[in-house]
Amino acid sequence: MKIEDLNKEYDKLQLKFGAKELNSIYNGGCISPDICFVFMNPTGRNIASDKSWRGIRAPWIGTKNIWDLFYNVGLQDEKIYKKIKEMKPADWTEEFADEVYKDIEKKKIFITNLRKMYTN
Repeated sequence: MKIEDLNKEYDKLQLKFGAKELNSIYNGGCISPDICFVFMNPTGRNIASDKSWRGIRAPWIGTKNIWDLFYNVGLQDEKIYKKIKEMKPADWTEEFADEVYKDIEKKKIFITNLRKMYTN
């Protein structure tokens, strides 16, 4: 199965079980990683789930806490980390999300999530 096929499955699950007003969140980082993180990431807190978002739909976009973990274990660039800590969730741009995930990819990390936001 290719990653694009998996993304289609995420979309099906989002339509079936998730909040209809949100896009599904896929994954991000290196496709052949040294480290894979699988989180329980609530889709509704990720600004990339907003229907108007045109950038990557990767976990933790617009959030702060998880990036503390990556920084504290040496898996995130200090400059990027400081920018994340200074920003409000709505300040994230599609270009900045790309910058964050390019750094993750360079470090041979893959991040995905299992949690979806339910409406019921």
